[in-house]
Amino acid sequence: QVLKAIKDKGLNSNTLVIFTSDNGGPERMTTNGPYRGFKSAYHEGGIRVPAAMRWPGRIKAGSTTDAMLHAIDLFPTFCRLAGASTSKGQPLDGLDAWTAISSADPSPRDEIVHSLQVIRRGDWKLIEKGASYYTWTDQPLQLYNIRQDPYEKRNLAGERPEIVAQLSERLASHRKSARPEEPPERIPNHPPAVYGED
Repeated sequence: QVLKAIKDKGLNSNTLVIFTSDNGGPERMTTNGPYRGFKSAYHEGGIRVPAAMRWPGRIKAGSTTDAMLHAIDLFPTFCRLAGASTSKGQPLDGLDAWTAISSADPSPRDEIVHSLQVIRRGDWKLIEKGASYYTWTDQPLQLYNIRQDPYEKRNLAGERPEIVAQLSERLASHRKSARPEEPPERIPNHPPAVYGED
């Protein structure tokens, strides 16, 4: 219906349509297989999501990319496409990813800080010992090569201590520049009732 409305109004050639999500599905409702984990966890099933984009004449139909992108990259990408500047105001964490999306160029991003305890840099993802988030608690030290093992079946922390050290150093650097954490506020009446849930 959305695509038909855009076409009927003659806006196909200057409208970018995006479908995506901010996290994996919750455990009580779905499976995120073959990826491990669910919403509110930092395994790939909780954080890796699909994204589909459509813009006739600007994105080739049927094209794909596995470039590393983050939701925060959408805003600076949209700004560039709209001809808006991002140079004023606070610096952005996001990066303009248009050429990675439209031309399968390499991603401008080589690092995603999922939390101050979890980082992906290049192909490597580190989950520090004790990492937690809501009900995802007391994680052991974990290191995965996400390109080779996207399903996080083989913890390489014991085999690659040099990579653990490098990524731990990056997280320590990020912690130095992070603003103080705000006290967590639980969602009132959590968990919320979801339409269609039994």
